[in-house]
Amino acid sequence: MLMSKKRNLFYLFVCLLLPASSILLVNAGEQQFLELVEKVEADVLEMAEEVRRLYKDRCTTALEDCHKNNYHECVTSYPDQTCPGGEQLGDKKCGDDVTCSRLWDYSVSRVSLPAAIANGPHENPTDPEVVETICFSRKLDEWFKKKHTQEESYWKTYGLETPPMYFGAHNGAYRIYPAYRLDECGSYDPTQRPWYIASSSGNKNILLVLDVSGSMRGNKLDTMKKATERIVQTLNVGDRIAIIPFSDDANQIIADEGKYMHVASEENKRTLIQGIRKLGAQGATNFRDGFAKAFEIFNDTFKKEFHVNCNSAILFLTDGQMTAGGTEEDVMNFIMEGIENIETKTKHSVSLFTYSIGGEDTVQFPYELSCSVNTGVWSKIEDESQILESLTSYYTLFSLGLGVDKNVNFTSWVEPYLYADGVSVGTTVSAPVYDKDKSPPLFLGVVGLDLRLAAIDIALGVDKGSTDTLDRVIRRSTAKCPTLELSLCELESKRRQGSAGDDAMCTTSCTTSEFVDIEPEKCSSLPDYPTDLWANHDEEGMSYEDRGCCLVGTTEASPVCPDFDESSGSRSVVGIGIGIGVGVGALLAVALVIVYIRKKKPTPTPTSTAGQTKKKNESPEIVKNEHYYSVQVPVQPPPLNPGFKVSAPTET
Repeated sequence: MLMSKKRNLFYLFVCLLLPASSILLVNAGEQQFLELVEKVEADVLEMAEEVRRLYKDRCTTALEDCHKNNYHECVTSYPDQTCPGGEQLGDKKCGDDVTCSRLWDYSVSRVSLPAAIANGPHENPTDPEVVETICFSRKLDEWFKKKHTQEESYWKTYGLETPPMYFGAHNGAYRIYPAYRLDECGSYDPTQRPWYIASSSGNKNILLVLDVSGSMRGNKLDTMKKATERIVQTLNVGDRIAIIPFSDDANQIIADEGKYMHVASEENKRTLIQGIRKLGAQGATNFRDGFAKAFEIFNDTFKKEFHVNCNSAILFLTDGQMTAGGTEEDVMNFIMEGIENIETKTKHSVSLFTYSIGGEDTVQFPYELSCSVNTGVWSKIEDESQILESLTSYYTLFSLGLGVDKNVNFTSWVEPYLYADGVSVGTTVSAPVYDKDKSPPLFLGVVGLDLRLAAIDIALGVDKGSTDTLDRVIRRSTAKCPTLELSLCELESKRRQGSAGDDAMCTTSCTTSEFVDIEPEKCSSLPDYPTDLWANHDEEGMSYEDRGCCLVGTTEASPVCPDFDESSGSRSVVGIGIGIGVGVGALLAVALVIVYIRKKKPTPTPTSTAGQTKKKNESPEIVKNEHYYSVQVPVQPPPLNPGFKVSAPTET
């Protein structure tokens, strides 16, 4: 009897202890995750401060040793290459990452330039301000190398390589460490990447009200669709978007799911882009219906709490006068009331961007509308080629106001995506960079570093591919809303920066001294600028495989990686051996993984769905994608669960 009582007491003790120990484990994982978050955010803020410091000294030191002392993504060979191999440092375009991999150089950083600004010989820029950016940011190399050495042991505890670090300037110049090559030259523009937009504008609700009346047929419609696609592509999972084309009447793209704004997840963005590409032009021009639908969608989204409680923007584009929907005065009052209603509900600013395409008869209403709201900017588009640049530069208004003290230490996280290696999944943690000596602070660009989801898995103490990890990243993506504060003369400075110049201003009350700088300008005191920034031209015109692929353990590009010899049109002897080895190894690996999953991974209890219809607001399904579970979001998103699907491989 006594032994029985003792045994019962022991069982009771264990039962009481287990929940407590579980709580301790959860708290330990939570603490390690928070420490990881604090560390990576501190690192990007430190990087932003270093860029700020170098920019401040650029007019005295920028051009020192800059001539022929930078390394280009496609033109130059690198001074101290290595081919370490392994999954984290490989590239599936080169091979299996065991025998064939990608070349890296930890002694220097690499520069990428969009083709539009690489307009000189050998892909050099000719704009002095871009040259200055490349020259002053070159001095980041010492900081990069020191930071990499300091951080190596920390990241090894997670079994990871030290993450790449980079700076994307406002003008499109991009510098990344360590150096590696790109397979597509001149195609990468950091200012169009979600990590850049997220840090320069914060989370936002975007409503696009687009004229698709008959007069928009042809190049105007095609260019507008390209611009709208670009806007969608730059958004992040922390953003919400609705696209409302109008003519005789209006409806949202993806009409059968058009009641709410969409989470800007990769899956939803692909769906929206498909809808954009199907747009046609016909009918009359009814401004009122376009805005009525926009306000209806926003209000429904707000009621369901599907919006982000942050700043909002409406982009309105038309090429003609209103031909239906009432008088211009009535419609303008209707729009003003609708915007005021959104601002009252959200307690955040709504910025209105209006665009006129064509002659003088299209100007008056969009211009007056922009001046009738608290934060409005009008742009005159005289050439159809200006549509793309005009529509996609809306975020610069947000960046103008984000440098204030209230937003100090602002950082952003983006939806996880598949890195350029084609294997690793991670996010980007980034921060805006401002020249704080200017008033208001002058936006210079964005710094960022990669954070693999594997590190978050370990920090949280969860299995690889856990939905807990994805959920945490999503919540970090929507966690911060920066304050947007602009004075009248700061807003007027932004207005006059556009294609219409002073004609876009709404008042005459700002004096010359009250206008502010919108973009950095070149130093007036510098002598002649270098015309060739690249250390050499050894690899200009070469294929990616000939520049960047290598045999593991070597220091030069290898003609047998990848294993297809283009010159002979057949597999090389080494390549055949590699292929056979990799093939056999892959089959064995797949078999082992299947056995491991069956043994280790718990099988979810199946739930019968026969005869059931999935409700629109029901929680989304969890599906397996690559290494990670991901949340497939319906086009109509569920509240507080903005999931995503891992996007295609991409440069950081």
